Amino acid sequence: MLKILTCDFMSSAVCPSPSFKISVSLSLQNSSMPYSFSKKRGILLLLLFYTGLLPFVPLGESLLQFYLPRIINRTYIPEESIMKKSLIVSLIDKITMKKSLFKHLAARGIQVHLFVCNKEEDIKTAFELGATGVMTDYPTLLTSYIRRHRSQN
Repeated sequence: MLKILTCDFMSSAVCPSPSFKISVSLSLQNSSMPYSFSKKRGILLLLLFYTGLLPFVPLGESLLQFYLPRIINRTYIPEESIMKKSLIVSLIDKITMKKSLFKHLAARGIQVHLFVCNKEEDIKTAFELGATGVMTDYPTLLTSYIRRHRSQN
């Protein structure tokens, strides 16, 4: 059985389990522990979005984390050979990177984090899509970008 250890930083911790069952189990132990979408729940999220049912379905997740597809095969080299095909990556980009989906999730209090944005153009794209967070291997690049663009707004 998985157990949550309580500590001072629990409010900023997220359960990023790939298993929805594990995430729910942990959240039952500590209802204030946010959890992210599993792969299965992410696919369900997309199906609900494209069928128009998403606004009517309750979601327990607090966070959606996803690769910015344009970095696949540039920054992130997947093990699966199918992901090495640019047509597949382009299709994933078209299906998943929807500004209206991210806006809907943000309105429901669900954060959207895109990664690994290691170029300024990737950071810009992520924020233009409506991501509420960006992960990078270069925090000074992200900090500089945010400072420059905050002063422009």
